[in-house]
Amino acid sequence: MNSSIRLGLNAIHVWRASLEIKKKDIQVFKRLLTPDEKERADRFCFEKDQANFITGRAILRTLLGRYTNQSPADIKFKYNSYGKPLLKKQVQSPPFNFNLSHSGGKVLYAFSRGIPLGIDLEKMKPDIDFAAIAQRFFSHGEVSSLFSLKKSDRVEAFYACWTRKEAFIKAMEMGLSLELDKFNVSLRPGEPARLISIKSQNQNTRNWSLYDLNVFRGFKACLAVRSRNIIISYYLWDSTC
Repeated sequence: MNSSIRLGLNAIHVWRASLEIKKKDIQVFKRLLTPDEKERADRFCFEKDQANFITGRAILRTLLGRYTNQSPADIKFKYNSYGKPLLKKQVQSPPFNFNLSHSGGKVLYAFSRGIPLGIDLEKMKPDIDFAAIAQRFFSHGEVSSLFSLKKSDRVEAFYACWTRKEAFIKAMEMGLSLELDKFNVSLRPGEPARLISIKSQNQNTRNWSLYDLNVFRGFKACLAVRSRNIIISYYLWDSTC
């Protein structure tokens, strides 16, 4: 199925996919990439990392081609000052936005029209040194909330916090220039995902929404959007798309 996809103005489309595909398909996907993307793929030291990059970028191109009615190979990207990929030529108005995240052989894509967004996906590792990471990157309030929980809840709460923060800074298109400890998100089990506070004169927490995405078992994922009234639709990508 390669027909075009319609994306409404108040809609967010979230696609999930596996990066683990047959070797014969890797070369097919690689043909969709630009010379600079192929060069970037060739720089990976490990075959699995190279295959994941090729597959993830080819799927992105395939989906963008369906949304913009272009050939996947003709899609051209530009990058902002923080390295976030954007469409180079925009013919739609409002502009077309997208973001992606991959972890543990899985990938998520999010698409919108004129709505800033960010998405983050993390495979949960029970043996991660979450305490050291939290104390280095989380706000004082988040660290206090994390360590007030039962030990059995802390790893999942850590990943909830991490994905919410990563999704938000990606939606802000600021990379790590917005320090992770300069804003607060919820993290307690059963508590809705939300942006609690931010130390910025240009942002209001009421303009933002965070959504936990339960898309893969053993993973945490979050979508951040600068909007309060959206409709999220979920899709599964496979080779027939």
